[in-house]
Amino acid sequence: MQFATDNPAPGKTETAEPAISAARAATTPFQFRILDVVLVTTLTAILLAAVVQFSAVLLWVFAVAALLCLIFVWKVKHWKINLVVVAWLLYALLLPSNSARSRPARRAICRNNLYQISMALLAYEANRGSLPPAYIADKNGKPMHSWRVLILPYLDRLDLYEAYRFDEPWDGPNNRKLAGEIMRIYSCPKDAEQKTDTSYVAVVGANTVWPGAKRGNLSAIPDGSSNVVLLVEIRNSGIHWMEPRDLDATQMPFIVNAQNGQGISSGHSGGASVSMADGSTIWLSADTPPQVLRSLIQIDDGTLPLPE
Repeated sequence: MQFATDNPAPGKTETAEPAISAARAATTPFQFRILDVVLVTTLTAILLAAVVQFSAVLLWVFAVAALLCLIFVWKVKHWKINLVVVAWLLYALLLPSNSARSRPARRAICRNNLYQISMALLAYEANRGSLPPAYIADKNGKPMHSWRVLILPYLDRLDLYEAYRFDEPWDGPNNRKLAGEIMRIYSCPKDAEQKTDTSYVAVVGANTVWPGAKRGNLSAIPDGSSNVVLLVEIRNSGIHWMEPRDLDATQMPFIVNAQNGQGISSGHSGGASVSMADGSTIWLSADTPPQVLRSLIQIDDGTLPLPE
């Protein structure tokens, strides 16, 4: 009778090398090479650049790193390197067209902001019987509070309106605590760096919709509400949205996108948006004649200057 034995058969030698290799593979942690890390990071940067505004800088930083790796390992044919290079080149080719497509989108958002603010003003007038004044002044005539604060409840910001104190100036001790509040509806996407400044202002002066501290009435406009400007767009205004300051009709340049600024202007190429007293928004091209601009802000000049 023969019994099974653990001894190997004659002529055969058992080796522990496969078992040792398997054990090492099981205990060795999963590792990335530096090249793999750079390639994965670059692909991630490309994805971010495709969906996040201003992330093209990330793309170029990591893409340059990937290209440096490619220079050092140019003798090695690696499919991952080829993938990154192709993706980088495709994005570089598509970047201008992506930017071009984003411009109309920003302009549409800007015009929608103007529309929403205009609707809030119309709702205010329907509820109060008149527009808000351009500013509320103290007994000495100094502007204290802006119309942009007065319409906050009509922009679904009753909380901010109730936190605001009307017994002190807009930049008083309590109101200063609200200075960091960002009202995106008051900011054009092209003015992204000016987060707390307004991109939309009134044109204040005699014979305008906004006669200073007095209240205007849209139903009493002789030229008709569809022919008179209610709000205008202004680029880099330097006006905090709570500040009771707007465009002065006697000092503004009657040129769209004037080089010295402080007039109807925007970051959009070719012109700027304005809203009319009936709530509609129109686009004013940069070559709009000065006499047309003057007529648009006056409520009783007897002309109908609305551009085609």
